[in-house]
Amino acid sequence: AATFALGAPVLGPAVQTFEYEPVPRAFAVPLIFLALGLVAHGHALSAGAAATLALLYHPAVTLPFWLIYLLFAFRPGQPPSSRRWIRGLGLLACGAVVLLVCSWLQIGIREPSMLFQRLDPEIEKLLRMRSKTYWVGMWAGALIWNSVFLGAVSLSAFRRLRRFIPKELGFFLAGLLLLGLASVPASYLLLDQMKWALIPQVQPARAMLFVTALAGILAAAAAVKASQQRRHWESAAWLLVVFALPAQTLVLEGGVRNLSHPLLWRLTALITALALGTALALWVIQAKPRWATAAWGAAVLVPFFAFPLCAEGRDVPAKHSPELKELAQWARAATPKDAVFLFPDVGREGHPGVFRTQALRAVYVDWKGGQINFLPNRLAEEWWARWQKAMAGGFRAENLQRYAELGIDYLVLRRANLLPGRRTEFQNRQFVVYAVDHAASGHQ
Repeated sequence: AATFALGAPVLGPAVQTFEYEPVPRAFAVPLIFLALGLVAHGHALSAGAAATLALLYHPAVTLPFWLIYLLFAFRPGQPPSSRRWIRGLGLLACGAVVLLVCSWLQIGIREPSMLFQRLDPEIEKLLRMRSKTYWVGMWAGALIWNSVFLGAVSLSAFRRLRRFIPKELGFFLAGLLLLGLASVPASYLLLDQMKWALIPQVQPARAMLFVTALAGILAAAAAVKASQQRRHWESAAWLLVVFALPAQTLVLEGGVRNLSHPLLWRLTALITALALGTALALWVIQAKPRWATAAWGAAVLVPFFAFPLCAEGRDVPAKHSPELKELAQWARAATPKDAVFLFPDVGREGHPGVFRTQALRAVYVDWKGGQINFLPNRLAEEWWARWQKAMAGGFRAENLQRYAELGIDYLVLRRANLLPGRRTEFQNRQFVVYAVDHAASGHQ
């Protein structure tokens, strides 16, 4: 549980096994793993309840679990006692009804569903430009071997543990692993080739999340089992995989481009040390019971401190910074609630989104601001039009009058783009803020 909570990136689909922010998927994924634990103990209705609650948070992420549940409930040759699994499907029906009612009561912008339509070429162009995560063909070439490796690890660990896994749980684990691996070619066929408009919303390749998550969970369980069988070097080998998974995030964020990068060497040393140290802790737990509590405590807690210390000083552009927090606090206290801000010189960086959530002020447009895969017509067109008007070509001082005409109230610039002779509304070491009407008229 502790190593799973370290989190791991799912390369390609670009999701996390353990989310760091309270997005819907952050609630749905743990509920699915709760359901798997209940499956392991034969609690069919409780597993269905947990998975139904996950469905209400994030339907797409629960789809693989429910497919396996259906197959298990209606498998041939099941005894009469297994009908409790069929009764669990009633909870799924209740969840579907709740979602249907919520869709009828939804307020705000609506668009008709595109269940059986082909993707419009203009929308496809925008989706490809904004994110390659939807398109397997745009990332598979570089990352497919990572998926293959994790699939091999997961299946190998499952094979190592199959004698100790309850029958019901084994069916679900094997099914989730196979569905996760199959989701990548399925997404390529349905979206990259067939251009099915529904697929950018469902994003089936995100089922690789279960392959990555189970690689860590099953490898950790295999390490414990190997240690119990006095195969300590095998235990350490499994633990190398366990601690390599969360390290991927630091490698990606740290801008590692070659094998000589110092962060890569630090992480390699850390992963090896954690694997050997945890293998030692597992041995202590069995050989020296009086030290078991201390050994468990070290194995659980040390990684949470070791990874941040190892990554200290990495060259990562920080989305959250004291200067950005200071800017947001000023905007929240000193500007009208309906004020509109623009960050015209940040390009595709994430500062505007962080500012929006902390300041509770509108941002005219930013790169990550629109779910155009869910509202491909009205929202996509509006987002692209705003981006072209306000952000294309970067910031230029001669565009100040245009910003005013667009209804933008405040410009947030980096200090490097300070406008000489114009009055600032706020400034700190990183940002400078101008009221657009003052800046456009050249007020001192």
